[in-house]
Amino acid sequence: MAIQFHQQSIVRFDGKNISIWGHELLVRHPHPRLLNPFDTELDWEIFRAAWEKIPDNPSLCWSINLFTTTFCKYYHLLFHLFTSNHSKAQRTFIELVELCPYGTIEDIKNPHGLPIILDDFGTKFSNIDLYLTLRPVAVKFDRIFFELPLETMCSLARFVKGNCQFIVFEKIESWEELMWAYSCGFDLYQGFLLDSNAQKEVGRDATDSVVVR
Repeated sequence: MAIQFHQQSIVRFDGKNISIWGHELLVRHPHPRLLNPFDTELDWEIFRAAWEKIPDNPSLCWSINLFTTTFCKYYHLLFHLFTSNHSKAQRTFIELVELCPYGTIEDIKNPHGLPIILDDFGTKFSNIDLYLTLRPVAVKFDRIFFELPLETMCSLARFVKGNCQFIVFEKIESWEELMWAYSCGFDLYQGFLLDSNAQKEVGRDATDSVVVR
């Protein structure tokens, strides 16, 4: 199966300017088979292909999706990848996608401390219990949290941020949503709106800042 990827920008925002922090590598035109969390062989093949797309000495950060089932089954091979290229490993993150419960939460182990981002937090089985067990380096909040009162969201963001390196708000679709997420204290932001704006203004791999609006 030929696998094609596209990259979506993950950006910093200071209330006025956006700058590209990194990219998430996503499968272009995904086949329904790619959504099966039990097809770990295919999921691993996709991860390896995405890994090869990342430069050996990247100047930006990158993230690649991986089902929790695949993470557990291929953990020793993941560890080998991340120890075989230190410069790439320093700027690459594994985005764990939890579409179904993997046994019990206690079955999910990360003894070598591989750099995990917990994806889609607040949806599916990506929840606070999984966060507390995995202790990921980062958490990506789903847009479902726009439904929360601002004060509640700020408190949750502070709690999660207190136990990881950074937090991301994803699937942002408007400037109003970006400002709302910014007021909650997020570190990074992602969404089609930000991606198209950043790519248009600063180029696909640029690191310059641009003024929003």
